[in-house]
Amino acid sequence: MSKDRMFTPKAIIDHSFPQVKAVFKILANPSSYPILILNKWGSEMVSLIVSMTMLLLHVDRQSIYLDYAQTYQASSGVRQQRLEELRASCYPDDWAEPLPDYVNALEQHLETKHGGIEQYLLTLGLSRSEVQSIKAILLSGSRLSEKNGWLIDV
Repeated sequence: MSKDRMFTPKAIIDHSFPQVKAVFKILANPSSYPILILNKWGSEMVSLIVSMTMLLLHVDRQSIYLDYAQTYQASSGVRQQRLEELRASCYPDDWAEPLPDYVNALEQHLETKHGGIEQYLLTLGLSRSEVQSIKAILLSGSRLSEKNGWLIDV
């Protein structure tokens, strides 16, 4: 396994086209809402999908990072288990904490390798109207969580 903390998100973006496409197809369908995004294996995939969605909506990087960091806080109940797994694989303890440059690295990877988030989604096979549908649904405000005004509750 790579010691680059962005290895997994980049690998998912670059090699999991059908899976990522399926998630964004669901986001493009108004009848799918409300949506709960979760991953029984941890918060990394959830953070990736939510961060990519927020990039599509042109949310500022600081807000995206705040959401990403709050996901780590929300999963603090499994932190000890995460630490044990990291240590068993010879990774440093700080890998259990949010990566400070996550949003910038994610956006840069999408820009340099795929032409940006919107072009990436089009390359996956989403239509322009599906991409616009995601934006329209999520920017309308009517689908935002009442809990904290968050894009997607996790």
